[in-house]
Amino acid sequence: MIAVSKGMKGGFSVKATEPYAAVLGIRTIIQTGFQSTQIILEMDTLGVINDLNAANINWSIEGALVEEVQNLFHFFSSVICTCSSRRCNQAAHTLAIFVSCISNLG
Repeated sequence: MIAVSKGMKGGFSVKATEPYAAVLGIRTIIQTGFQSTQIILEMDTLGVINDLNAANINWSIEGALVEEVQNLFHFFSSVICTCSSRRCNQAAHTLAIFVSCISNLG
């Protein structure tokens, strides 16, 4: 939702959208002073979760975004990356669409 409210627009691949949204969301959390706490990233793309949890360098096109997210993890005492189905994550998607509509009005 934060990514949509921050103006994330464009035709990105799923493997780029999820980490980019995470970068925007995590940066917002850091700017509001919530670092040093635990965060939970819940996404519906298992490949991105696997990339975020991997210790090796990701040489894909989206690898720079994955690396940026991993670097932002250092601001927190604990990070959990978990995958949920799109159906389970439907509330977040619905709220993101709602935020997008409101953002476009103002």
